[in-house]
Amino acid sequence: MPVLGIGLLSVGVAGWESQGQDIRLAPRAGLCIYNVGAAMVFVTLGTYGGMNGILLWPAAVLHALFGAMMLWVILAPSQNAPGE
Repeated sequence: MPVLGIGLLSVGVAGWESQGQDIRLAPRAGLCIYNVGAAMVFVTLGTYGGMNGILLWPAAVLHALFGAMMLWVILAPSQNAPGE
């Protein structure tokens, strides 16, 4: 259930209109929040929650990697194509 709350938060961030900023930042920030939050929930459940399964840790690692990639995309300087 905690992942649903993180999903709602990320949809809210992704749908938030960025005023005077790059319009592409909001969806990227929503995806970053979702993936980092889901990774944190999976690691917490696997460590302290007593949950285990064959796909728990691979899912946590994949969400952490996707979150790190999205954070890198957000923080990397944008390279505009010629003519823009």
